[in-house]
Amino acid sequence: MSKQSDAKEKQGYTKVLKTCSNCQHLRKETEQLKGYFGRYAVDKKTRCYIGEFAVQKMATCDRHELKLMEILE
Repeated sequence: MSKQSDAKEKQGYTKVLKTCSNCQHLRKETEQLKGYFGRYAVDKKTRCYIGEFAVQKMATCDRHELKLMEILE
């Protein structure tokens, strides 16, 4: 490994941020809408499965667990 790779590993550097949008506890409803340029999806009722409260996609908490799909990408 290079010095740069070693330094990144020691610091815990990652490109994947811990946010509600990539947490396995996020529950949401997705609505398909038709727009001028085609169909698009809108997320509705984004909630935390653990505490059953509304969340924002860019928020986070201490109980964040990364979705398996996010790890594989």
